[in-house]
Amino acid sequence: MLSTQKKLLFVVVLLVISILLPIIIAEIVLEFYGIKRYQTWLEMDERGFMKNRSDFKAFGYTFEGPTNYQFDENGNRITQINPKSDSALRVFMMGDSFLFGLYLEDSLTITHKLNQITPSTIEFINGGVGGSGTGDHLWHLKIFLEKEKLDKVILLLNYDDIDRMIGKNLFILKNDLLIESQRFKPNYWYYFIHGKKWHSWLEKHSRFYALISKWMWKNFFFYDDFDNISKNPKFIWPQNEELYPENPYSKNLFLRIMKEMKELCETNNIGFSVISTGYKPDSISNPRTFSVYPKLDSLLSLESIPFIDLRVDLESVSHGDIKKVSLWPDNHPNDLGTETILNGIMKKWYLPKLKDGFGIN
Repeated sequence: MLSTQKKLLFVVVLLVISILLPIIIAEIVLEFYGIKRYQTWLEMDERGFMKNRSDFKAFGYTFEGPTNYQFDENGNRITQINPKSDSALRVFMMGDSFLFGLYLEDSLTITHKLNQITPSTIEFINGGVGGSGTGDHLWHLKIFLEKEKLDKVILLLNYDDIDRMIGKNLFILKNDLLIESQRFKPNYWYYFIHGKKWHSWLEKHSRFYALISKWMWKNFFFYDDFDNISKNPKFIWPQNEELYPENPYSKNLFLRIMKEMKELCETNNIGFSVISTGYKPDSISNPRTFSVYPKLDSLLSLESIPFIDLRVDLESVSHGDIKKVSLWPDNHPNDLGTETILNGIMKKWYLPKLKDGFGIN
């Protein structure tokens, strides 16, 4: 008969096998179905806005294959191998995943290409954060201005940004006063799990765990105040009727945030410009942006904010077929889309500024 120790060892081995075998089988099945491993480089600030992790290297995928996204001490994506001069004029670019360059290698991103074709006396900083909206961008600007000296700020406005501004509820408008609020708040489990080395290691090496992590981000890590908006919300919300797309609240809040950004920049003697990516919003998927986007030129002129619209550029290059400038079936810009946005920035922002001597005004 087996000794007690041998029986115990047998049970332990059997238990380990019973746990590991399903995981191994799941990994094989997920690989067969093309599920990719990834490391989360996004994190949520306690005030409810999204940002990139600082001093971090994340394993991810481009459309070409595995890659790494690298981030500096401020959470900005590092795409430039050779840094610019320490005395370079610094241009901070804000935006979402279109600016960030999701699914693109470093060398194919907008900021990398801008840094390649401009002299060492000018540096473009990639402050793109995937999933961010207009409210997030105001927070990014506030925080970055506390840490770094800037000379210019460009907001790269995308078709989803105004809808995200409303959905995340990071700021509300009351009698023309901009008030901080939020919708999401990280909970205990977010702080206990996210950011831990073992969590990032498992994300990087296990497809199965990467899916678990994705589920936790969606269902487990955050308090969502929207669930209690009709009962007892923790944060301040607009009136119900103000949340409707046809209500002017979205437009007014957007303009008030733009005004705040401009005033922050002016206080710090920084030039501020807005450039659209040129992609059209959809009346169903992006109803609030859709109601504002066609009037951007006239609306921003009310606040004397320089605006460059690249819609004509992308429509001309794509001949009306968005697939030609997108990583189809994904909607992020492909090489042609990125190059078109880049050329628009060079011709309509950089060259006029260069001719002007890059004056603040």
